[in-house]
Amino acid sequence: MTGGAGAIGSRLVRRLLEDPDTERVDVVDDLSSGYRWLLPEDVRVGFEQLDVGRDDLSIEPGTGVYHLAAHFANENSVDHPQADLLTNGMGTLRVLQAAAGAKARFVAFASAGCAAGHEDTPYQIHKSLGEAYCRHFSGYVPTSVFRFHNSYGPGELPGPYRNVIPRWIWAAMHDEDLVVFRDGEDARDFVYVEDLVSVLLQTGRGVVEIGTGHLTKTRNVAEMIVAKTESRSRVVVTSGGRRWDHPGRAAAATSTDQTAPEDGLDRTIAWFRANYEAIKGSLIRQENVK
Repeated sequence: MTGGAGAIGSRLVRRLLEDPDTERVDVVDDLSSGYRWLLPEDVRVGFEQLDVGRDDLSIEPGTGVYHLAAHFANENSVDHPQADLLTNGMGTLRVLQAAAGAKARFVAFASAGCAAGHEDTPYQIHKSLGEAYCRHFSGYVPTSVFRFHNSYGPGELPGPYRNVIPRWIWAAMHDEDLVVFRDGEDARDFVYVEDLVSVLLQTGRGVVEIGTGHLTKTRNVAEMIVAKTESRSRVVVTSGGRRWDHPGRAAAATSTDQTAPEDGLDRTIAWFRANYEAIKGSLIRQENVK
């Protein structure tokens, strides 16, 4: 599994370990946005720090490959387009080449809902490129494409390029303002991470959208976070936005058992509280690296 030390990957590792037939889960991650402490301590979990865009990847013959490694986020790709191409383009090509050479059972590729029919940012362009590579390599190794919509839940830390929910939870825990764009009318298809992983485990062939099929206004999410954390934060609504943002994209198909946003936020906030010191320490180390 590539990108296995991230929010989605670490939850997927835990779910795979629940299967008594799982002999081993090998994880590679460059730890640019993942964290080793998110992975469970289990003798069946192997870990190697590796950059899929640059380093050689070894795949055991006949194994399944979940390719989750990514240079994450639209804004990050606008600021660093070459790094995005290296990971999301070259990295995906190298993973597929290695999987085909090893005669892997399958490759499950993590694409993005925002890339479907849109190429407004390098991230969207390179995720579309990854899908094209999967179509090409499907003649050599079974491939499936999973378009993730706005995943949230335990395991995702806040940061300048991270999703809005972990950033807002961390801000609310410190009584900082939560800024909502587009006059509060912006909306997203927020899918709870465990629901997403349940679909990801159903590997097949073709393209699968993973989302709830419903849009939730970001303003409502911000207000729920403030209420649930009992924060003194303000929800600040502005007319600003980013040129690549669209009014809202729901999954083309409802593909998950749907955890209600209220319940998903409760579980995520509880995870933040239980892991506060580990999260804080990771953020401090991240700042010291810059």
